[in-house]
Amino acid sequence: MDFKFFLILVFGSILMCLYDIFITNRISEKEAKKCGYNCEKCGNWRCFYHYCTKKREEL
Repeated sequence: MDFKFFLILVFGSILMCLYDIFITNRISEKEAKKCGYNCEKCGNWRCFYHYCTKKREEL
């Protein structure tokens, strides 16, 4: 029983890590793009300051 519980925890941790890396990151990039890489208008709870400054320089 303990081994099954451990496998469930490991599998859940891997899924949450992948969710955080791919889904949350893409949503934050989309929000930064929507506000034109302007930090004052941005609604991200995670600051993408360096990403936005790099994108503003490219524009």
